[in-house]
Amino acid sequence: MNEWWQARSQREQVMLGIMALIAVPVIGYFLVLKPLLDWENRAREEYLMALDRQGRVSAMVGGPESGADSFEGSLEAFVGNSAAEIGLTLEESVAEGPDRLRIAIPEASGPAALAWIDRLEAEGLRVSALRIEPAGSGNVSIGATVARSGS
Repeated sequence: MNEWWQARSQREQVMLGIMALIAVPVIGYFLVLKPLLDWENRAREEYLMALDRQGRVSAMVGGPESGADSFEGSLEAFVGNSAAEIGLTLEESVAEGPDRLRIAIPEASGPAALAWIDRLEAEGLRVSALRIEPAGSGNVSIGATVARSGS
């Protein structure tokens, strides 16, 4: 190999060096990094679809449908926990008094989010000032006010 390299002119050696500097990162990207990124994206999509399915199943199974407050403790904790159970992330959860809460969900599957809102109403909560907007990738963003039925 050394003899081969020495047989090249200085100009050829420089050009081969530059070619190697360009080829190594390009080959590394297409053989290593791109497959890893594709795998990560597929895994993320599968995870989000699984969360969506879990949300739908949880919403169908639901909780008690008594029409009255069937939970104890703070409204904020109940709403946050029920959202987390089906994979929804509350971006904003601001108490507007002991029995009223303003929430915002930046991105969620539409069917899962609507099923969750139905579940809140089945628990005896009142959802008002509901705002549902497209959030891209077939998802929606949600803003609402949740209050105990008596308030």
